Amino acid sequence: MSALRVLYSIDFMRILTRIPRDLLEDFLDIDELKGECVNIFVRYSSKVARRAGYKSSICVTAPAKRFFELLAFYDLGDYIISYLEAAKDELKSSMDEARFESYGLKWIMMKKYTLKPFTYDARNGAKKVNIDMDKGLYSDMTNYLGGKALKHVTYARISKLIDKPCIHMEWRIRGAGKIKKRTGISTIEDCIGFDAGQFYEETTAKYLYHAEINQDLLGKLLNGFDGRRQSFNDESLLGIRVAASIFMGFYSISSTAQLIDTLKKKQVTIKAKSGQRNKVQKRILALKSFRSLIESL
Repeated sequence: MSALRVLYSIDFMRILTRIPRDLLEDFLDIDELKGECVNIFVRYSSKVARRAGYKSSICVTAPAKRFFELLAFYDLGDYIISYLEAAKDELKSSMDEARFESYGLKWIMMKKYTLKPFTYDARNGAKKVNIDMDKGLYSDMTNYLGGKALKHVTYARISKLIDKPCIHMEWRIRGAGKIKKRTGISTIEDCIGFDAGQFYEETTAKYLYHAEINQDLLGKLLNGFDGRRQSFNDESLLGIRVAASIFMGFYSISSTAQLIDTLKKKQVTIKAKSGQRNKVQKRILALKSFRSLIESL
């Protein structure tokens, strides 16, 4: 294993142009550009982009600095950078190590401010496994945190940059305005000096943190303890932990983000229902600070 354990990159970028696809393919030296990235495609733009006048898109995977220096020589006219992924690859000694460590991050990783967790998990056989070893994809689980405009994604794969197993983590930013605001990038020239590592780490420090569920506090909430009582005998503690375990199992909660998302949804559901509320519903509805149920690591 190389001493270099972490790699940063622009993992993927989409550039929308008003130039027709056929003309753009003739216009660009694709072979020269392909030598400075993992892959490049010239495609028709989406229906939404075409309605805005953008007829084609340049989609590039893992471009090097030289790629942008070459692309900057071309007059692409009125274009926008509509999508960007800034990635961090943590290299591991084996595929299994990368896979299992990426699984572990699901349980403890949280995103501040907006909580929209989703895990694509094909291990239960209910979903298609996204495996394509030709593309370096072998993980059966991908963890997503955030919304459409800014999303953090984690999964195990073979690194595109060095052909070794890694935990691949990336920030996905959608929309030219959002990209400009968060990265300062609005032109191809801006990409030449972009520090993907600095952006990834600063954005991660701002939006992500690691925490775990405090099952004792969750169980106390469900069993009606208000926090004033400090000591519990073994029987009471067992009841507290069983209550937390049953609640988490019933709602398929395995991570801190899933717990908070579930409690928020439960509050909305409880408020919408008429009739008398049971004790657990009242306790959930009265909960003001969800983060009191988790512990930072």
